[in-house]
Amino acid sequence: MESSGNAVRPVPWNKGKIVGQKARRTKEALARAATRRGARNSRKRAVGADRDALAERSLPQNPGMRANLRAESSAGAYDGIRLTLQHLSKGRSMVNRFAPIALACAMAGFVPAVGAQQQTAAGAQKFLAMLAKDGALYLQALDKTSGAMTVEGTKTYTNRWLKNGVPQDDGPYGGGGTDPATARLKNPLSVISVANVDPRAQTNDCATRIETTTQEKPGETEVKDGTASKETFFGYDELPYRVTKTSKFEDPAVKYAGPYYIVWGKTVTSRGTNVIAANVQDPRFNAHLLFVSNNPEMLDRVEYAMKFLIASCDKTASTGF
Repeated sequence: MESSGNAVRPVPWNKGKIVGQKARRTKEALARAATRRGARNSRKRAVGADRDALAERSLPQNPGMRANLRAESSAGAYDGIRLTLQHLSKGRSMVNRFAPIALACAMAGFVPAVGAQQQTAAGAQKFLAMLAKDGALYLQALDKTSGAMTVEGTKTYTNRWLKNGVPQDDGPYGGGGTDPATARLKNPLSVISVANVDPRAQTNDCATRIETTTQEKPGETEVKDGTASKETFFGYDELPYRVTKTSKFEDPAVKYAGPYYIVWGKTVTSRGTNVIAANVQDPRFNAHLLFVSNNPEMLDRVEYAMKFLIASCDKTASTGF
């Protein structure tokens, strides 16, 4: 029994057992709390180690650049990267997922960037000059009347009777004759050089002078045997003869000699399946500068360079229309 003042209360028969259980539970709770605190501290240390290792691996491999970044760390630059990782590393999985992206963005300001080449009309001219040097540019100069690249010449026929297979001094059909002839070129002219020079021989990034050549030489000699009627002592006999056909034409390299000029502010371009063409201003021919390729990426680059020159050299562009 317990007494409190004058009141008397009975003591529970299991009071000691209850008190012992409460003490044991309290002790176990304290032990679990200590275990959780230890686990949290271990995770924090592991995350910090992972973060430092990730930041170290993300440094450039170049020793000089690594030294520069570490030097910047004293001024707070590299610490900024670490703070970025700390902000993202609330959980280890989040660090592994997002830290490389954040680190790349943060380090972009510290790694020396190679400046991109500024696009200019002079640069586009240099690009075309390199293509010409590599033999990648051609020029098509169509005659305004025929719509083709042609050269004029003659075709001569020489007919000789054959005696025992040997040509004689005379022949049928008056011994032959000469007729005018026209030959069509099979290929466009090869561009050997381009330069930023205008028709007044002044340096001008808005004009291109084009020099061309061709190795094509139309003309041939053809020999053919046949028979023809010839009057003899006994009447007309079919006798063998030989005809030699000789074609001669003007030199295409002379007829189509340049220079040709493109004034970019006054020209237009067009594109086919595997060709880019720019109109060439020429009083003699309907001429076009051609780039031919099966590479769509190179076609895109050449087309962009030509259109860049047109846009850069358009005098009306400054009006906004």
